[in-house]
Amino acid sequence: MILPLPALLAVTLIVLGVMFAGFAGPPASRPRPLLAWVLFAVGFGGLVLTGWLLYTRQTRLDSLVAAASACCLALSARFLREPPKDEAEIRLGDGPKPRPPEPPQPDIPRKPWDWGDFDRARDRWSGPGEREGAGRYDGG
Repeated sequence: MILPLPALLAVTLIVLGVMFAGFAGPPASRPRPLLAWVLFAVGFGGLVLTGWLLYTRQTRLDSLVAAASACCLALSARFLREPPKDEAEIRLGDGPKPRPPEPPQPDIPRKPWDWGDFDRARDRWSGPGEREGAGRYDGG
């Protein structure tokens, strides 16, 4: 015995929506493996119960149990998936935020190096005699 047509269509749309959310929708904000395995066990147990109900009684309850177990299996897939790393950092706020792009630097003209000024400074640095404040190192 199956469900009436409006109820069957409603259950079918619910199961399809949950399956889409579980397999093609966004993953959970963080993976929850324990919850995923509990939902998987409940879904698998529901499928076994559905088989037993179909074999022994053939009631409307077996259709609802099959739909609920399919929903549990699809949700277990959703809770087992891990979000992409960049989305997780942005959504959860744990991690470095992406830097805004740096504005382009204006082209600053550099004046050419004044070698004469450099030669004069070098002559001052290494002039004759010892520099002021510099002691002689005698190796000991």
